[in-house]
Amino acid sequence: YITHIVKCRPADDRAPRSQELAACNALLQRQIALVQPKILIAVGRVAAHALLQSKAPLAELMGVVHQHAGVPLIAMYHPAYLLRSLTDKPKVWQDMQRALTLFEK
Repeated sequence: YITHIVKCRPADDRAPRSQELAACNALLQRQIALVQPKILIAVGRVAAHALLQSKAPLAELMGVVHQHAGVPLIAMYHPAYLLRSLTDKPKVWQDMQRALTLFEK
């Protein structure tokens, strides 16, 4: 199951503002509760910051299994970023392997 942090795309392809994140949060939390995922993967800085309520750099949030509402959460770079930064692909591959291990438990 894949969903977005905000349910409508902000104008000019900008990052969502805090008010937009807040407006969509109740629906997002309800989706998570209904789906009951085994693991959450926060793809990109905005998703990681919103779900973890953190402002830490994404690189610091990666490589660690976090928790969100009692569900393991892994933060990783967004695929669009990886298209521009090939050297970071191995980090995401490690996180994907970590996610698969958690999923298979």
